[in-house]
Amino acid sequence: MIKFLRVFRQKLIDESRVRRYFFYAFGEILLVMVGIILAIQFDNWNSRRLEIKKEVWYLNNIADDMFYQEEELKYIKTFYEKSIKDGLYILSEATKLDDFSKIDSLNPKINSLLISTTIPNINNTYQEMISSGKQSLIENKSLSSNIIDFYLLTQETESSVQSNINNVYYQDIFPVLLKYSQVSLSDMDLSENHEILLNPDKELSQYIFNELKKPKNKLALLNAIKNKVLIMEDHLSRVVIVLEEIDKMITEIDAEVEKLK
Repeated sequence: MIKFLRVFRQKLIDESRVRRYFFYAFGEILLVMVGIILAIQFDNWNSRRLEIKKEVWYLNNIADDMFYQEEELKYIKTFYEKSIKDGLYILSEATKLDDFSKIDSLNPKINSLLISTTIPNINNTYQEMISSGKQSLIENKSLSSNIIDFYLLTQETESSVQSNINNVYYQDIFPVLLKYSQVSLSDMDLSENHEILLNPDKELSQYIFNELKKPKNKLALLNAIKNKVLIMEDHLSRVVIVLEEIDKMITEIDAEVEKLK
């Protein structure tokens, strides 16, 4: 084809058909320009297609991270609700009976208050996207902003809960709860000859009950339980907020992915 165009061009020049030659030359230039434009457009289209594919990958993985975090938070929510219930039960019965030895399953309930749990902040994909400078891949700026706000919320929630655990719970509450309880091993898979460890020692239980008859010790335990309940209620409210935001974010991300497909 190129050889033919050269022969044709030379023939036009040889025949001194200058006007027709310039017309032909202009057409040839135009064809080249159109080819270049089409090549650029194809390259841009292909680049954008790859960017969309990468954007969908990030969005899907961010949604997966949020889903895993949601599952963890649902478990933690149930744990908080049970522990709060146990704490309120002890406080109610202690006021009603004025005798800790008469409270049903006191030791297991105090044991549930001994457990603390942090808030998971599963943000692996988001952190990878930020560290690699790929956040601009998300074209929907409203969605991008909402994702940033969500991870700021989870980071603040995680930090607040951790601060309460380190600075309040382990400093003031845990030592008191531990002092007036026997640590339960009920969740452990023990051999038959160690099953005796599953049940509280009766003599030690009586010692604890006698200690709790002293107003000073009774006050310390009740205050510790009240403070633990207050902390857990605060943490529970934060978990509920994060769970609500996760549902919104997953719905929003899924809708954006559908539009991009």
